[in-house]
Formats: sequence, C-alpha cells, structure tokens
Amino acid sequence: MAAIPANTKAFYTRFGLALSTVTGQEPRQACKDLGISEAALKSAFSIKGKNLQAKWDDERMERFNAGSPDPADAALLTSVLLWSSSLAASLKAGGIARAAFEEACLQAAQNDPQAASGDLAACWNVMVQAAQALKAKAAASGQHVQSVREAASAAACHFHSKLIHSSAESGALLRVGSTTKALPYLYSGHFEHLELDFFPNGTPTAATCRKANALLQQLRAGQTLAQEDREVAQAFEAAVQEMGSGEDRACNRFVDSRLRQLKIPKDGGYVVITPLACPGLSREIARWQEQIRQEKEEPGETAFRPTTLELGYGGANIQNATSIREVTRVLIFEAPNVAENATTAALSVIHRGWRVPIRDMAEALEAHIKHVRKNAWLDDHDSHLAKTIERADGGALQSAVQIAVADWREKLQALMEAAEDSPDLAEQARQAANSHGVLVKAMLDGGLGPEAVEALQHSIVQAIETYYDAKAHKEPETYLLSDKERTRLRDLVKELVGAKI
Repeated sequence: MAAIPANTKAFYTRFGLALSTVTGQEPRQACKDLGISEAALKSAFSIKGKNLQAKWDDERMERFNAGSPDPADAALLTSVLLWSSSLAASLKAGGIARAAFEEACLQAAQNDPQAASGDLAACWNVMVQAAQALKAKAAASGQHVQSVREAASAAACHFHSKLIHSSAESGALLRVGSTTKALPYLYSGHFEHLELDFFPNGTPTAATCRKANALLQQLRAGQTLAQEDREVAQAFEAAVQEMGSGEDRACNRFVDSRLRQLKIPKDGGYVVITPLACPGLSREIARWQEQIRQEKEEPGETAFRPTTLELGYGGANIQNATSIREVTRVLIFEAPNVAENATTAALSVIHRGWRVPIRDMAEALEAHIKHVRKNAWLDDHDSHLAKTIERADGGALQSAVQIAVADWREKLQALMEAAEDSPDLAEQARQAANSHGVLVKAMLDGGLGPEAVEALQHSIVQAIETYYDAKAHKEPETYLLSDKERTRLRDLVKELVGAKI
C-alpha cells in the first residue's frame, strides 16, 4: 500500500490537455462539457472506488503524482473518467454494467499500440469507440430496452418509504395519471410530467433509471437523440405507465413495522398503506422559488425570501432517503385568517360544489328516526295523520333541515365576499356555476329562485336518505326505510325547506 497519498491534480490537468486535442476546446471547457470532474478521478483512490491507494506502491504513486502513470494505469484512469462522463449516460440507461464497460475499454486500449503506450488522447478515442460498439451490440440484441424496463419496474417511483424511515424495507408507488381540474392545493396530479425518485440509491438499477429518465426528459424537450437512446427513453416511459401505481410490486408486499400504517377498506377487506411524501413536488417548488427570485430581484436589492426549515431526511446522507435533495427544504408561511375573508369556504364551493352538511345533521337525524321507530304504525302509512305524528319529533327533523339551509346561506355569503374581493375567484366561481349546477349559480345570484329551491329540497332529501341507507347495512331494523316512509320523509323535508327559505 502506498504511503504517499494520491495527488490527482497533475494527471487531471494532463488529461484535460489530451481531451482538448480531441475536441478542439480549451481543456477546462472540454472537461466541463462532458461532465468530467476531478472528483471522479479521486474516487478511484477511495474505499468506495477501486481503492488504488491500497494497491499501488510508493514508486507507482510517485509516477502518477508526477502526471505520468504507467500506461496500464493511464488506461484504467481514462476508463474511469469516460464512465463518469455524459457520454456514458446512455450506456448506464441501457443497463450496461460498469464491469463490462471497463473490460471492453481496457481491451481496446491494449490492442491499440498508441493507446497502449500511455497516450491519453489515443486511449480516449479507442475507448469511446469501444463504448459505442458495446452500446450498438446491446441495441441490436434488445438488451438496452429490456434492461431499462426491468430497472423501471424495480426502482421508478414518485413516493417511497425511505422518507419515513431510512432503514425501513423499500416500498414505492407511482402517481396514477393527472387531472386538468384545478384544486386549491398543490398535488402530484397537477403535473403532466413530475420528476421521478429512485431507490435503492447507489445501485446500478437506480442509476439505469436516472439515466433513462434523463434521456426521456431530453426527448420530451424536443432534443435530437440517437435511435438507441430514443428507444431507451420510450421503453422507460412505457414501463412506468404500464406499472400504474406499482402497488403490486414485490417491494410493496411487505410493510415494515417501522412505517406508520393506516388500514383502509378495499374489496370487502382491508389494505395497509403508509402516508408517503412526494420529493418531485419539492423539486418543482424549488424551481418556482428560484424563478420568482430571479424575476423579483432588482439590482442592488434583495428579493423576498420565505422562511425555510431544513429537514434531516436520511441522517448524515440524504441518499439514504431520496435522490431529490430539495425535499429537505420546507417553506413556512403564516396561514391566512379565513374567518375574515372566507376564502376557504368559497374555494370549497368552487372546487366541490355545495354539499349537504350531513355530519352536522347526524344528531338531529338520529333523534328523528328514534321517534319514528317508537310508532311502529308509521311504517306502513303516508297519510296526513302519519305525517303529523312523524313531525311531532321534538323538532329534530326541522333542526336537521335548518342546519342544511343555514349552511347553504353561509356558503352563499362566503362566495359572494370572496368574489367581490378577488376577480380571480369571481371568475373561478362563474366557471364553477357551469359545472356544479343550479345551487352554486343561485349563490352567485344571491338568492333562491323556484328552480334552486327545488334543487335544494332534492339535495337535502337525497342526503338524508343516503345517511339512513348507509346505517341500514348494519341495523336494518332501525334505519331501513319502507317505500311509504320514504314518500312521507320527502314530503316533510320539502315542506320544511319551503318554510325556511
């Protein structure tokens, strides 16, 4: 083992000069354009890389530090730099392993007299040719497409469990589709193409996904790609789409006990899910923040910077949790005073329409059905007497209807105030009226016409019946309504609504 530490600067400088003769660019620019850094060279001397520090003796290391390593070492280090360059991205995307790449490059250098003598420019040229031949061979056999599809199935995701516990077993999901419907909050469906995250990080599989995704982004941006690169990008996109949410992948068949879990009903049973974060949203927010900063910042002035908080995802190494570093930065804002501007209530109407507040009515509806069941005779009658007896429930049904009508009026007031304060909300409200129907339109008009009264009556009746029907699945003797009871209930609710308007 060499006692002398590796000094990579001299060799990196010499390599830059050799690359300059090949590309015709200034050495530093030639390295920059190909994404070749001195850090890639240093990795060959670290424990994580080839650990040449442990393999070379002092004499060998001295020759390297002088910028003139042995020809075989020069070829090896040239292959290291080529593998780290942008030229190798499509190789990684096609699933070509580093060992196969290195073997092909070193064999090519060995077979070329000039490269075998230690000429770095010659080494680079023959290795680039060897890499291209390796890529063409993979493309001809279809290996590049198959490799990227397998990698996508194993690693591509928008949400994964490492953000909850970096030591948990891997679990990953993809967002399914997108929506054009505007909602008052940011969510993954807002984006046609949201940045993917990958796990487990630091593996060839994840590297294949990252490189394939980079090619896909170039394709979507309209950049010209080689045929085999275009095939890789398209195969990756198809594989991700075919997976749907990916919930049936092997990594999701076991739920680690270190993850917080929720049980939700599905197909007559239950499934266990864990709330997961979406790093891709963090990246989009960071891009917007930078764009706004550049637009707002004036010469000599400092742009507004919102309060941020750094989250320690992954502990000492963010790669333990995610490949998207922006997820560690959280923006903090003061919540608006919704009691004053009623924006929340208005947005609820705009995006969801008006809904009968059945939860608020539940106590009154329980009192009403309890009163009805005390009079078994009512089950088979819808006469005037039956209606009179049902109405004598201590005002329970009247109270339930009053809650619904009052909620409608509150939402009307909130929507009108918000529309008056904000032209944008006013426009959204007008569009909402077209999609949500007569009740929202009546809110904008400021009152209920005959058609809206009928729609309000129908909505409240339907909500009450749905409430009782849902309860009837478990307690039919208490909640199951006969045909005559339904007729009687509809008539009574319509009368009560009419009296409250």
